[in-house]
Amino acid sequence: MPEEIIEKINNLNEFYKPGTKIDVFLILRSVGKEDLDGPYASLISFLDNNEVLWIETPMKQGYPLILTSGDLVLINIKKGKIIYQFQGLILERKREPNTNLFLFALNAAKEVKKIERRQFFRLPVVLDVKLTIKKDIKDKDSINFKGKTKDLSGGGVKVVFKLSDYKEIIKLIKEENLVFIEFEIDKKKKINQKIKFVNSYTDNESKIGFISFCFENIPRGVQDSIIRFLFAKQREMKQKGIEFND
Repeated sequence: MPEEIIEKINNLNEFYKPGTKIDVFLILRSVGKEDLDGPYASLISFLDNNEVLWIETPMKQGYPLILTSGDLVLINIKKGKIIYQFQGLILERKREPNTNLFLFALNAAKEVKKIERRQFFRLPVVLDVKLTIKKDIKDKDSINFKGKTKDLSGGGVKVVFKLSDYKEIIKLIKEENLVFIEFEIDKKKKINQKIKFVNSYTDNESKIGFISFCFENIPRGVQDSIIRFLFAKQREMKQKGIEFND
């Protein structure tokens, strides 16, 4: 993994500008333990006296995350190709006027972890994959396709399909179905992950199509497993004298 970069925030008012989109992860409830849950989408409401950051009620698929004093959360602020990240304890909450939603307060971090998205370098690895497409998460009926990875990263994957399957997949994706991918790493460790379409292109001469996906709401442990696998493969390729662009 790349070294963590800690960056000092020089202008808090500019950094925590009202309306900025953020992702909120619940790390630990003040009463009892709870697994990492998220991300929940939220917005910065305002910065109070350069000290206390107020955020709007985090939401996920229409459901609110109601926090209480002492809950530990992880905040991601995306700015271009960089994610700024920090943890904080919820200090208090207050109801938003004329709504059933709340504003939540936590100390505004003056130093944040800076994560460049290039840390998710893509490595050319070939793995068998199964793509599953269904209308609803609870739907027992699904359509499955087989393909092979062209490259893989901690943030997404590019998959090669025969041209007939490629055309059918693109059609189904445009109908806003749910898409899942399954493949194996690290001596048959199985990854089964929801993915989201990014882009695609075809090679008509070879009669194949390429589709790039990003992993959607991937658990940190799963992402770390993929990255460890890729670093091991990278070392193996370098030992064999194989050149590649990361």
